[in-house]
Amino acid sequence: MSVAVPVEALQPEEEKIFNAEFTRLTAAFTSERRVIEIFENNRAFIHEACMIAKKEFKTDFRGINASSGFGWQLLRPEHLHRLVADTGVTHTEWNVTVGAVGWSDWIGTSTTFNQIDEDALLVMLGQLNYSPSPKSYAAVYRLANVVYPVWYFEWAMRMRDALKVWEWPSPVVLKPKNFIYARLKYSATGEDIPGILGVTFCKATYLQTETPTLQN
Repeated sequence: MSVAVPVEALQPEEEKIFNAEFTRLTAAFTSERRVIEIFENNRAFIHEACMIAKKEFKTDFRGINASSGFGWQLLRPEHLHRLVADTGVTHTEWNVTVGAVGWSDWIGTSTTFNQIDEDALLVMLGQLNYSPSPKSYAAVYRLANVVYPVWYFEWAMRMRDALKVWEWPSPVVLKPKNFIYARLKYSATGEDIPGILGVTFCKATYLQTETPTLQN
């Protein structure tokens, strides 16, 4: 699916890096065939997002080991969550402590949205859950200025796979300094490990940050 925003084409060397590293980016998930399928389904979208990032960052794509320019890695909780003030979240992990059944803030709050760092661009592809017994079964997102419908994915959370995965109806690019707010609906209390499957394109300096965070 095309994303109708300005792009800058990758040069041949950058294309070579993208093509060589695309499958390596999901190497940690090679046993999870569904994850690989989601990335493959969205390869063209991710490629276009890379060109959006190049336009945004005004520098060259250097891949996973970028020491200059910009590179990419799998989306991390630190790219979405603040490192303080998110009750029940271990901010370098996806873990959430669910205190009540029903809807609850997950990323940001209704009064304070989280803001993506100016050196990062996020590509979001799907919902995942690392818990053997997921508690969350629906989500509603506000991404930039768009409020999305409520998405129910309880069927995917009941699959027997070790990692529960649900592909979003359409992938989303969240540009630098864009806002994000998300709520989850829980069926039970206890520990849950919900996350977002995707890619973060970011400047090399952000890749090198041991504990990346959001825009202040």
